[in-house]
Amino acid sequence: MSDRKLPTLQQIEKVNHPSLAEHPNYALYKKYFPNGGGSIFTFEIKGGVEEAHKFIDNLKIFSLLANVADAKSLVIHPATTTHRQLNEKELAEQNIRTCLHKRIHLSF
Repeated sequence: MSDRKLPTLQQIEKVNHPSLAEHPNYALYKKYFPNGGGSIFTFEIKGGVEEAHKFIDNLKIFSLLANVADAKSLVIHPATTTHRQLNEKELAEQNIRTCLHKRIHLSF
């Protein structure tokens, strides 16, 4: 599923990737990656933690992993994994919402 198709899913609130025209760094992306690049992007699920975990639990291809240095297709929920030690205020300061997911697909 590409970052262009993801926004059409009913559960998706927002997709963040510099290849999307609405991204604040779109011009830089086009300048430095004229042929495309980078398959890491984030997306937000409508709702909160419960809806986010339900979405992850229903994935068929991606694994829920915190190891981003691996050559696997994975998804991560930063608020309850890599940033779980932060309180709500700290999460908000770092723009990490409970509905935020990071999808990583590395292909070689």
